[in-house]
Parts: sequence; C-alpha cells; structure tokens
Amino acid sequence: MKIKIVAITTVILLLMVMSVPVYAETTIPPLPSGGWEYWVVVMESSVITYVTSHNPIKVETDRKCTVLNTYKIYHYLNDQWKLTHEELGEGGFWFRSMIASNHDIAYEDGSGFFFLSPKVPRLYPTMKMMDFGTILRNFSAGLIPIIGCLILVISLRKGWEFLRTQLTH
Repeated sequence: MKIKIVAITTVILLLMVMSVPVYAETTIPPLPSGGWEYWVVVMESSVITYVTSHNPIKVETDRKCTVLNTYKIYHYLNDQWKLTHEELGEGGFWFRSMIASNHDIAYEDGSGFFFLSPKVPRLYPTMKMMDFGTILRNFSAGLIPIIGCLILVISLRKGWEFLRTQLTH
C-alpha cells in the first residue's frame, strides 16, 4: 500500500513540476480585435500579415491568395498590428509562406488544401542532430526537483516512524 502511495505521489509530482520545452516555428502575436469570420496569417518577406474576411480565402498555386468581397490586411510592425489595407471588392495578395488559418483553404486548381503548418517533420531531424547530453540536460532540469521531493517525503516518513516508536516505548 505504501509503495502505491509513493508511486502515485511521484507521478503527480512529475506531471506538476517537470517542464517540457516547446519551440514554435514562427511565433504568432495575439491577433488584433476587429477580425471577421475567416482569417489567415501569412509571411510576406519578413513581415507577419493577418488577413481577415467575411468569405473563405482561396489560394492560387503561385503563392497568391484571392478573397471575395470585403477584406482587411494587417501588418505586424514595431510590436503592434496596423491596418494597412481595406478592400471592398474582390482582391488578392502575395505571400511567401502560410503560417496559420482558422479554416481549410482550398487551392483553386484543386491540387490540395492547407490545414496547418507541419511542425512534426522538422522536429525529428533537429533531434537527430542534437547530442545526447543536450537532451539529458533538458530532462534532468525537471528531474532534479522531483528527486529532491521524493527524498524529502521518504525522510519525513522515516523521521515520523522514528518519533512514533520512541514515544510508544
């Protein structure tokens, strides 16, 4: 019974204390207020661009988006979003890479769809290039406090048993 309690306590401490580093490919700042139903975040040269519309956004194969009816374009400059373009008719904009979207975007020629930017395929080659020491250092950073807590719990238990036996004799 005592082993089960120690095991459960250890698992809970592992989940609460240990941090897991996560690195994003491109950090998207909080989106501005005033967005509409459909939006997409793209990268134009080195500027993050947020495009929002009342209608779904379509993509041509040559990295050009087309939007029907009204749309707004925001650029992220100097740590803030700035409305740079508002169009009332059909229009389009060029982009280098698509980062995120809140809806499925169909390519106009029917060659596929954009769902989300693939993040897992880049993780595996990066981890293969890392040496084992780096991985072990990241893991041990969360493991050391857990081992300390486990030693503290065991020593408190042993101390309590010692005091209890001294008082009962």
